[in-house]
Amino acid sequence: MAEIVFENVDAIEDIETNSLPVWWYEENAELIEGIYYLGKILLATSPSFQAKEIVIPSHIKRIKSFDGKGVIEKLYIPDGVQIECSFKVGCENLKEIRLPADLTAVEQYGNFFWNTPSLEKVVIPEGMKSLPSFNTESGIKELTIFNKIYLGVYIKDPTNTRYYCHDLTTIIYQGVVYTYSAEQPTEEGDYWYVSKDGYFEIW
Repeated sequence: MAEIVFENVDAIEDIETNSLPVWWYEENAELIEGIYYLGKILLATSPSFQAKEIVIPSHIKRIKSFDGKGVIEKLYIPDGVQIECSFKVGCENLKEIRLPADLTAVEQYGNFFWNTPSLEKVVIPEGMKSLPSFNTESGIKELTIFNKIYLGVYIKDPTNTRYYCHDLTTIIYQGVVYTYSAEQPTEEGDYWYVSKDGYFEIW
């Protein structure tokens, strides 16, 4: 087999993870605290991953895959990082996540937060126009948003067992705390609902 050569592995910003043989990744990736890094990419967590709290290094530009192995509790992702994975496998004990403030979209398929019953609060970056997919197993109780974003038409629909978030009751929008109400409230207060086309709206 011909030798695969990169002039500067540390400068790699993106790569298809199945484009090179396994041995190449094993020889070139750097293993730090149970996480494989290749240049400016977080490739994956290793079987030895045991960290309860991780701060992703500031030079990382992409997260290809992340499995918390059932131990991760806090994950901090710096600005400028593109996320190409879901936080569901092995993230059942994840209690806190810091998303990049400049994140505008998530490059992944399927639910973004699935098996994350311990993750109760999430701040959605201002540049995001739609909510990353959650579902009934997410455990999300409170969202902080900066725009009237697209939530999804099923997020508060109990007949949809895939995308219904029964615990989500509180949304903080522009500093005001709103409580969910399916029907227009008769008493005074700050309440939110989901419009017919799936957007966050205020009663």
